[in-house]
Amino acid sequence: MALLGFFAPSKDDVWQRLADEVGGNFFEGGLWLGDSKVRAHVDGWPVTLDTYKDSHGTTFTRFRAPYLNTDNFTFAIYRDQSFDHKDRWTEREDLEIGRAFFDQEFVIKSNDLQKVKELFSDDKLRAALIKQRDIFLRVRFESAWFNKQYPNGMHELSLEARGEIKDLTRLKELYELFGETLHQLCRIGTALDKDPGIVI
Repeated sequence: MALLGFFAPSKDDVWQRLADEVGGNFFEGGLWLGDSKVRAHVDGWPVTLDTYKDSHGTTFTRFRAPYLNTDNFTFAIYRDQSFDHKDRWTEREDLEIGRAFFDQEFVIKSNDLQKVKELFSDDKLRAALIKQRDIFLRVRFESAWFNKQYPNGMHELSLEARGEIKDLTRLKELYELFGETLHQLCRIGTALDKDPGIVI
């Protein structure tokens, strides 16, 4: 087992393979360059994969994409209650979309119940979410730094998973989940399928 661990591929090796498979680019990190990252596109949307540490020192792997939002729709969805501290809508109730198993498994917060029902009416998106245990998926635009970086009408889709993920299969699953979310946001009329002109 020790030998298998010793010869396991590094994160950079796996992320390079992901970049190759999704038609993206891998950028190696360094002392002055920060952490490694992958940049790719889902249709017109630029997607960035990287890692970061929160204030508790916990590492997260995340996918992010800016997009043009037509109606200020926002949401957050997660399973693990320990993600509550990341949700700025803690005062809002846990919404239900009318699908018993899904409602039981996930905490959903949003500023528009009808839109969130439309978002998660997609069978493919729900199935992809159900496969994942430890993720936090949201659309946001509220924070001060975010408003300085992005102009009005620009929102960010963010998908976070605990740990430094070096499993290619899971990374591809998360990438596909992220892409399906962007497509569904476009289908329900809240996102524009065009390059926002900003790369994170």
